[in-house]
Amino acid sequence: MKNVFLCFVFFLTGMGLVRGDFQERERAMALSKAGDHKAAMEIFVKLAASGKDGTRQAENLLQAARCAQKMGDYPKAMELAGQIPSEPYATFCKMEILRSSGGREELLAMAGDIDFTTWPEKLIYPALIMRGEAYLAEGKTDEAEADFLEAARHTLSLQQKARTILCLAEVHAAAGKSPEEVLATYGRIIEMAPKGGGILQRAHLARARIFAAKGQEEPAIAEIVAVEPFGSKDEYWVAATNLTYGQVFEALGKTSEAEAYYQKVVDLAAPSKEILDEAKARLRTLRAAGEKSQKP
Repeated sequence: MKNVFLCFVFFLTGMGLVRGDFQERERAMALSKAGDHKAAMEIFVKLAASGKDGTRQAENLLQAARCAQKMGDYPKAMELAGQIPSEPYATFCKMEILRSSGGREELLAMAGDIDFTTWPEKLIYPALIMRGEAYLAEGKTDEAEADFLEAARHTLSLQQKARTILCLAEVHAAAGKSPEEVLATYGRIIEMAPKGGGILQRAHLARARIFAAKGQEEPAIAEIVAVEPFGSKDEYWVAATNLTYGQVFEALGKTSEAEAYYQKVVDLAAPSKEILDEAKARLRTLRAAGEKSQKP
């Protein structure tokens, strides 16, 4: 009877520790979301040090390294990655750091020969996407396509499958496939109608630019109009649609209309830096060309 009682006590104690760890992890995630990455990182490191389960240690150190990345402290992130006991998790963490810091060549040198299908299932899809993106950025379209196709086989998520098609469309464009083939690839995403992640919107805007490059204004504008409802809820898509309008009119040779839309992006309260930089650069180029053409 005494042994049964002790087992019950140990069970309750263990349950309490697990619950406590879960609460601390939730607190760390909330702190990171609020921008206090340093405090969140410290909690994740403590959780990793106090736990005996290898997977939990790996996941907590992975989250700690992500906090360090968000602070821009890549050496600290790499240090934390080096403490992860699981080789797949450690390598995955280093891949994330290299991707975040722009180390594509280092990522491929480290992970180019790895068979990710032997890894824990939750790591396979994102690892393949990361390596595929690195291959694409390096112009290795065959390798990138192989990784994206494999990634699609390792997810049941409609959104993630759609993301692989988005990546494949970029591969097809980079590989020099015809505009019709690239349009068809993006069209598969529109047929799937995935929700979340901005994948559907990106497909529409990419198709708009392709139609404009072909001189087809009406279908190009129709693709942008399909994205406009999202702008009512998200400032990012307000900026993105205005930028794409500018790109479409610029491709069609309507420079005054293009300039007006680029200026709209610049005038927005808080567009994303990437979109703002693109709009400013295109605006400068158009205005410089206009000034040059007016000189006698």
